[in-house]
Amino acid sequence: MEDFKPSIDEQVNFDSSNFFIFFIKWRKILIITTLVAAIIAAIISLLIKEKYEAKVTLFPTMSNAISKALITDQGGREDILQFGEEEQAQQMIQILKSNEIRDTIIKKFDLANHWKIDPKYKYARTALYKEYESNIKFRRTEYLSVEIKVRDEDPILAANIANTIAELYDSTKLKIQRQRALEGFKIVEGTYLEIQQQINQKEDSLKWLNQKGIGDYNLQVERLTEAIGREIGRGNAHAVNILQAQLDTITKYGALYKQINEQLALLNRRLIEFQQKYDEAKIDAFSKIPQKFVVEYAYPPDRKAYPVRWLIVVVSALAAFVLTLVCLIFYENYEKYKKKLKYSAR
Repeated sequence: MEDFKPSIDEQVNFDSSNFFIFFIKWRKILIITTLVAAIIAAIISLLIKEKYEAKVTLFPTMSNAISKALITDQGGREDILQFGEEEQAQQMIQILKSNEIRDTIIKKFDLANHWKIDPKYKYARTALYKEYESNIKFRRTEYLSVEIKVRDEDPILAANIANTIAELYDSTKLKIQRQRALEGFKIVEGTYLEIQQQINQKEDSLKWLNQKGIGDYNLQVERLTEAIGREIGRGNAHAVNILQAQLDTITKYGALYKQINEQLALLNRRLIEFQQKYDEAKIDAFSKIPQKFVVEYAYPPDRKAYPVRWLIVVVSALAAFVLTLVCLIFYENYEKYKKKLKYSAR
């Protein structure tokens, strides 16, 4: 006996006409399963607690080093007003997702108690963090802004949490940056103060030399030499001795005076150079300029965002209809296949 092989026409189980016949044949089962699924979905959706969604929209700033935006150059001043790009938006999301912000929000709003998580539960912290992640979302939009979305049964609480997270972004980012900025400021400040101390020491040395009559070395030597020559010509030995003593003192300390004066000029130039670095480092270490542009603060929503009951009912009914339809098609084909095998065996 030859193996049974369905023809091409037999392999095509349905066309538009026999599908209609198939649907009429099984209409009761299809309608009943669809209605039952819709009713069950409607009942379940009514049992789901309603949640409201509050949203904050903000942009990151472009500048990280505030000093460069404020005092470095004229072109850089515009940087403080420039919106951030994709990289800054991603950095913002990472900070918003940080443990510090999460733990602060959980503690401030007592979310463990609000979400009814038993602190004695073995995995209470894991459950708390999962609940946090399911209700609080961060998303970068196509416009490179960042959205903070908070869902909760209490619309006022949802808005307060969203706005607080936005506020915590500044302090958290500044804290991260300040750890590095303070170290940099200490290094620059140490060098700056050291230069100032050296300048003070050189100035004290010059004052001591001035008290000894040391001033402009070359000019003093020239004038004293001329004066000694005149007094020698006059035969005034006493005046010559006084002038010679002054000349000896100037000769003794003149080179030192000149050296200290040159060193002081060099130190003053270094101090001027470090003054800008010192000012920049101080601004970066202690400034509290906002690190974001808030486009829209959250407000207590008056319409629920979850669940979308009609969508749950429609999707459930459609899924039940399709699943039932597939099962019936499989059942009919299986029955036809059994009959053909039985017929071929005769």
